[in-house]
Amino acid sequence: MLASLGNLSSLVRLDLLEKTLEGSIPKDLGRIRSIKCLQLAFNKLAGIIPSSFYNNSALLDFKLLSNQLSGTIHPDIGLAFPHLNQTVPRDLGMLHNAQIIGMSHNQLDGNSTGGDGLSFIPSLVNYTQIKYLIFRDNLLRGSLPSTIDNLSTQALGINLGTNQIHGTVPSEIENLASLSIFDMSANRLVEVGNMINLIALYLPNNRLSGSLPNTLAKCVTLQDLRLDGNFFHGESFFHGEIPVALQILRSLEYLDLSCNNFSSHIPAYIGKLPFLAYLNLSFNELNGEVPKLGVFINATMVSVEGNYNLCGGIQQLNLSICPTSSIKKEKHLAIKIVVLVITTTFCLSLLALILIVRCWRRNSRKNVSSIQLYNNQFKRILDSDIHKAPRGFFESNIIGAGS
Repeated sequence: MLASLGNLSSLVRLDLLEKTLEGSIPKDLGRIRSIKCLQLAFNKLAGIIPSSFYNNSALLDFKLLSNQLSGTIHPDIGLAFPHLNQTVPRDLGMLHNAQIIGMSHNQLDGNSTGGDGLSFIPSLVNYTQIKYLIFRDNLLRGSLPSTIDNLSTQALGINLGTNQIHGTVPSEIENLASLSIFDMSANRLVEVGNMINLIALYLPNNRLSGSLPNTLAKCVTLQDLRLDGNFFHGESFFHGEIPVALQILRSLEYLDLSCNNFSSHIPAYIGKLPFLAYLNLSFNELNGEVPKLGVFINATMVSVEGNYNLCGGIQQLNLSICPTSSIKKEKHLAIKIVVLVITTTFCLSLLALILIVRCWRRNSRKNVSSIQLYNNQFKRILDSDIHKAPRGFFESNIIGAGS
């Protein structure tokens, strides 16, 4: 059927979305110079994209995603379709009427020489209005070129997930100031560059190594972060503590760190992230007590399975009771008992001291009174009285004297 359509020289629009079409795309379709809209997505078309399409500069809307296409992407695709303005396919949700280049879910595998399959990216500099670049789920290989920052400054999203892209994300990507969605999931990346204004970052199932990238701390607007299933030196997983730098990402709503090798306790700050609605920490080597605040109080929105040394948390998580909690309770009880004993002893000692002092004072008063009573029973004789008694001790008054 498609072959016969090549004779419609005045054809402007052809919409064959989801028509279960099979076979290859006929070359004659690319020779229709009047056609502006060609939608062949969600079919079973196979083979290569005919070279006749690369010479058709009239195309504004060209959908080929979700087929079984193979072969290469023309390195000068940006020159071949200078006016391409493709609307967002239905599976991209709310991004209505966006300008996009999308050939996802095919088997495109790079250039004809078997080299770098991303060599077409520099030619996209001519797409001054492009906002979304989507080549997800193909066989593209190679590394992201540093010239990726030549994409339109209006570029909002790049999706190259599920390919065979390796190496690093070039630091030049931070020059795409409007970039908010970056999906490089299921590739072979080993390092991440600087990205500042991202809202969503998808890097699961790569070969990222070491600790979490420090550059994440700059993504203060980040809402969706997925880093599950990465590697350390090609064999191990992420290791060590969940970094404190993540607490800066106060806008996070979705965080997936599952299937790595984080081996510390769960930091309490995660439960304090104000907008975090989903958290996946499953299949790590985390240990210690699970917090009971924030996202952790909703068992349907948090996953910690596969961390066999975790304990505590809300009852719905079905974790064992933390032994440290029992010890802490016992310690607190022992401290309370010691404080009570010391306080009671002090109070009793103070009371005894008060009673002793009062008794001593009372006895002191009694002794003073007794002395005064004893003194009052006898007349007081002065020295002058003693002198006068013998009349001055004259010799005439002496009765006798000894020999």
